[in-house]
Amino acid sequence: MHKIIVISDRPVVKIAADHPQNKTIVEGQDAVFQCKMTGNPALQGYLWQVNGRNVTTSKKDISTLTVSKAKASDVGIYTCLGFNSLGYGPPANAYLLIKSKFKLIMLFV
Repeated sequence: MHKIIVISDRPVVKIAADHPQNKTIVEGQDAVFQCKMTGNPALQGYLWQVNGRNVTTSKKDISTLTVSKAKASDVGIYTCLGFNSLGYGPPANAYLLIKSKFKLIMLFV
């Protein structure tokens, strides 16, 4: 008699390329974060957080979060959480840093 062992786990990022990447952009640019997780039972969706605050959910295979026209208040930790019927998996974090736009004015006396 053969026994089948089924391993169940919450969603996790399996490879580094599927982990959201840190971003450093210039103020006013868009920042795009992507995340892909796998689990058993199958992934049901993703939750994105910014500095611990829930911002959006997604039910796609790969989750994308876009920060449009980023400003200084968008700086922080962006967290992707995958979930299935067992609950949320471990967080996958990325940092967003923003370089300020400034004008350099030179006066010649």
